[in-house]
Amino acid sequence: MNTLAKLWRVVDGVLAFAMRAICLACISGLFLILLGMVLIRFLPVATLSWSSEVIELLFAWMVFVGAAALWRANDHFRIDSILLRLDVTPLGPAMRIMVEAIAFVFVALFTYYTWNLLMRAGGTSPILDWPRELWYVCMPLSGAIMAIYSLRNACNLARQYRAGSPRQVPQPHPNPHPNLDKGPDPAAAETPVAGPSDSAPLAPLAEPARKRRAS
Repeated sequence: MNTLAKLWRVVDGVLAFAMRAICLACISGLFLILLGMVLIRFLPVATLSWSSEVIELLFAWMVFVGAAALWRANDHFRIDSILLRLDVTPLGPAMRIMVEAIAFVFVALFTYYTWNLLMRAGGTSPILDWPRELWYVCMPLSGAIMAIYSLRNACNLARQYRAGSPRQVPQPHPNPHPNLDKGPDPAAAETPVAGPSDSAPLAPLAEPARKRRAS
C-alpha cells in the first residue's frame, strides 16, 4: 500500500508539472505570435500566414490541459453553499461523494465522445500540413486525466467517511472591518465630559466697559 501511495505521488507530481509546463508554453507561444502579428503591421518584413493554425492549436491545448490542471487542484469555480451547510450534518460526506460521482460520469462521457471525434478526424491542415489529430487529441487526454482525479477524490472521501475522520468545515474569512461590529468603548463612556461648570471661570465681559465709562 505504501508503495502504491509513493508511486501515485510521483505520478501526480509529474502530471502537475507537465500540465503547468504545457499551459505556460501555450500562453507564451500565443503571446509571441500575436506580438509578431502586431509588429508586422508596422514593419512588413515577413508574412505569418500560418499563424491562425498555430493559434488554434495552442489555444485548444491551453484550454483543455488548463482545465485538467484546475480539476486536479479542485480550483474550478463552484457554488458550494449547499455543501458547506451539509458538511456539519451526517449527509455531508454522502453528498460530496455523490457530487464526485456525477463529475466522474460527466468527464467519462466527455472522454468517450471526444475520443470518437479524434478517431473520425482526418486530413491535414491546409498551410502547415500537420495532421488534424493534433488539434483534437488534447480533449480525450484532458478528459482521462480529469476522470482519474475524480476517482481519486471519491476514493479519498469514501476512505475518510469509513474512518470516521472529522470533516473540515471551512471557517469564514475574518472581518476586514472589526471596528464596525464593536459597540461604544466602555472606558470612553465612563469618562466624564468637561462642561461649562468644570472649566476655568470666565472673566466678566461687562468689566472693561465700566472702566472705559469711568475714564
